Amino acid sequence: MEDEKGLYIIIPIPDVEKDVFKIIYPKEKFQEDVKGILYDYGLYFIGFTLVNLILSLGLALYAITPLRRAVELVSDVARDIAHDMNTPITSLITNLKLLKKKYNDESIDRMEIAVNQLRYLSKNLNPLTDELLLKQEEVNLKKMVTEVLKDFSSMYPDIEVGTDLQDVKVLADRRVVRRILDNVISNAFKHNLKNGKVRILLREGELIVENTSKPVRDINKIFERFYRESQRGMGLGLAIVKRLIHELGWKVKAEYKDRVFRIKIVFHGRKGNYRN
Repeated sequence: MEDEKGLYIIIPIPDVEKDVFKIIYPKEKFQEDVKGILYDYGLYFIGFTLVNLILSLGLALYAITPLRRAVELVSDVARDIAHDMNTPITSLITNLKLLKKKYNDESIDRMEIAVNQLRYLSKNLNPLTDELLLKQEEVNLKKMVTEVLKDFSSMYPDIEVGTDLQDVKVLADRRVVRRILDNVISNAFKHNLKNGKVRILLREGELIVENTSKPVRDINKIFERFYRESQRGMGLGLAIVKRLIHELGWKVKAEYKDRVFRIKIVFHGRKGNYRN
């Protein structure tokens, strides 16, 4: 109970009818004690929370350190392999060009395609952390898509290829666009079904690459570095695509529906523009 003096309780006295005990808790003293309790418990709570945060951060750093070192090691190894592969690949390309001038043989054409694929794999070993110095130049996408398709179609003769290509040109870095196309189209062939299909649509501001495919386990992780849906590859191809797409200021999206995997690239943004 409460009156002007503060809080109080009334306790009856056994065997006494007229008198009672009245215990008063002055209001000011009550408020002062409540503040003291809240202050003490507040300090305990803040201290406990800070200790938990520090311990959690320490455990997280301890757990992540081996993973970070492993990623750094993989990047270093990839850089070294790419560097070591560069000289023999260049030598092979030069010698194949000399052979083509001297001999007109279909087997030489097949070797040239194989060496180009080796060069493509070597490029994908380059770390994703490398800074890109982008050029602005006109790129004929229809021509470049046709060139990339020619290489992969000969390597996968059982895959049925369909195209609908408009004459689209973009202002972007030619090397970057070629690497994007190499990786996206390569992915469509390598992760296809037996006797499957690849379909490529190119129109103003948009490129769509579709392929028949097994169900995708996690479409949201498809562009993550080192994520693999199968045992093939290193899980770098589409991660590189996303990084390069971002550098160009374009957009990319992956979808899976009715046994068809689809990558859609939209050409627009701060560093690359489309024109038809």
